[in-house]
Amino acid sequence: MKRLIGGFLTLLGVSGGTYHYARNIEPRLLQINNETIRSTKIPKSYHGMKIIQFSDTHIGFHYTLEQFQELVQTINNQSPDIVVFTGDFVDRPDTYNWNDDITSILARIKAPYGKFSIYGNHDHGGYGTDILKNVMKQAGFRLLVNEHAVIEKDLTEYLLQV
Repeated sequence: MKRLIGGFLTLLGVSGGTYHYARNIEPRLLQINNETIRSTKIPKSYHGMKIIQFSDTHIGFHYTLEQFQELVQTINNQSPDIVVFTGDFVDRPDTYNWNDDITSILARIKAPYGKFSIYGNHDHGGYGTDILKNVMKQAGFRLLVNEHAVIEKDLTEYLLQV
């Protein structure tokens, strides 16, 4: 009986700790990595361009619109030339309570050479893919689906493949 109760209490403690981490700690972890990409294939006119990639916001249960607003401000403070969102925007897009606030916040991201996005595995489901496509379009993002985008700068083209 002691082992059964001990096992139950351990399971309860691990579950509670995991929930606390997922709900209160992980959503507040923002990791900024600065990487320099060097290649002789990149035209000199693109040297010094700043590309910001972000993903896995999972707005909904674990990540609030207020936290997303802070993220957008952090992105804009970096003065990116290009922004790439690489999936998993909201939790359960088919049932998420979409409103103009989320689109408005997303539209505040500034990137003079373009804003691009792709679907993540959590962005699919029901009609979620169509909803996300419309939200990204309204916010000024180009959703890339099995395609690429050409970035033009100073009469030079560079192929962006995500």
